[in-house]
Amino acid sequence: MAFLAPNGMPVDFSADPYLGSGTNGLVLQRGEHALKIPKIIDTSQFSDADRASSDYVNQVNREILETEKSVYRRIGHFEGIVRIVSISEHGILFERHKNGDIAAYIKDHTELSIRDKSGWIISIVQAVCHIHRSKVLIDDIALRNFLITDDLLVKMIDFGQSTVFPECTDITMANDNGLTALVDLFHVGCIIYSIAAWKEYKYDLFQHQLQWPGLKDLPDTDQLLYRQVIKKCRTAGYCSADDLCTEVLDLWEEYLKKN
Repeated sequence: MAFLAPNGMPVDFSADPYLGSGTNGLVLQRGEHALKIPKIIDTSQFSDADRASSDYVNQVNREILETEKSVYRRIGHFEGIVRIVSISEHGILFERHKNGDIAAYIKDHTELSIRDKSGWIISIVQAVCHIHRSKVLIDDIALRNFLITDDLLVKMIDFGQSTVFPECTDITMANDNGLTALVDLFHVGCIIYSIAAWKEYKYDLFQHQLQWPGLKDLPDTDQLLYRQVIKKCRTAGYCSADDLCTEVLDLWEEYLKKN
């Protein structure tokens, strides 16, 4: 299938090698960096009926990338979020990380130490806290959206499904068709569990019509360092990402004193 760049020219995969594809975007290698562009199918050879539906999808994908651009502009640079090199009409140019995402890393590597796993968890929670303070709800919080750097740090990426609210918004009260801060924190809890237990776990509330699962239906956390944090994420036990961040840092400090 042929794709078009934002300027309407065919994507030249020989010049910009293909790195990955999501539902709405393509990621191409651009020198030492990665370039994300909307996934625009070339419909010039389609029938009229097929072209109409595909052109609609193309427009949606363009709008989603524009949303992601607005998120990166709002949140700026923050440790724990992928570094953006530039944002332009050509797409989003960002740091390239070759070690894949957390899901792949957990599958292919031996379990990290408690200290290293805690470093990942703290970095992720602080990044989410910063994003919420920037009046943005994230939505797509999944292991695939956390990349591993060469020095084994985690960097959050992919905000095409996010919602940017006015800067005067109380983010703890914000709601975009069911997306709330508590929904984000539930999904953060799934990430924390996956890292702490060193096995992938996902439960997308939107795929379950925003029906929160009962604790009995969720994996056991009894032996995990952050078990009370995971439980509170699962049961809407935090009022905000700030509260979550404070408890994670306090628990880690407490662990260090005992060990």
